[in-house]
Amino acid sequence: MKSGPDYIQLYPLLRCNRSCSFCFNHTMPFMEDMQLIDFRTMLDRLREWPVATIDLMGGEPTLHPDILELLRECQ
Repeated sequence: MKSGPDYIQLYPLLRCNRSCSFCFNHTMPFMEDMQLIDFRTMLDRLREWPVATIDLMGGEPTLHPDILELLRECQ
């Protein structure tokens, strides 16, 4: 049996089109969106663990230009 986390949070981007007062990301420095190839590499490494749930976080993950592909890759 593999040991490791069963729940992972991934942040494919930090940008957002909102300004929610409770959000901690509005003070974060600018960062480029994660490239699809880097996301795939991270998922390949996570497959070595018993991860059952991947939570895509961000800023607003639906703003990522490859969001549909990111979701497909997580299946």
